[in-house]
Amino acid sequence: VGTHSSAGAATCTPCAAGFYSAPQSSECSRCVEGSYVTEDHGSCLQCPEGFVCAGDGTKLSCSAGKYAPSPNTSICEDCPIAHSCNTTDAEPCPPGTYSALGVSHCEPCSAGYACPSKTVDKEVLCVQGSYADYGDGTCTSCDSGWACPSTTNSSLQYACPYGSYSVGGQIHCTPCPA
Repeated sequence: VGTHSSAGAATCTPCAAGFYSAPQSSECSRCVEGSYVTEDHGSCLQCPEGFVCAGDGTKLSCSAGKYAPSPNTSICEDCPIAHSCNTTDAEPCPPGTYSALGVSHCEPCSAGYACPSKTVDKEVLCVQGSYADYGDGTCTSCDSGWACPSTTNSSLQYACPYGSYSVGGQIHCTPCPA
């Protein structure tokens, strides 16, 4: 197993890397793309999930930010936008997080930013008069009767004092006309 010989040979020759030979075979054969050669060079096996087998008989794990979603593959794919990946799987990022193409993990949204969809690979700045705390994922418009001077800290919002008002979505209260 894993060796070959020509007619009349006195010894068997081991198969080269990436090749296999069945028992009593006179030649070595290359593994097909999507498979790898066993340690004894006696057969080729289907490449398992999370690994790539490019046809040279080797089995390699996907690097960080890439994954092999199905067995019998020869190429690791980039982790998609707004997903986290291990070597076999891509899962959508949970609400309040995001990721770029080829990044293996999801990052929480920064304070003052939204992560609005499962197809966006970056944060989106909140407009003045709204806010988002760290990891919120969405910008919240300031309520009527309140002022929101900071887009990054909801605890800084305050109720308009007597003699002023806000229609909502404002960074400060407006004095009432005399």
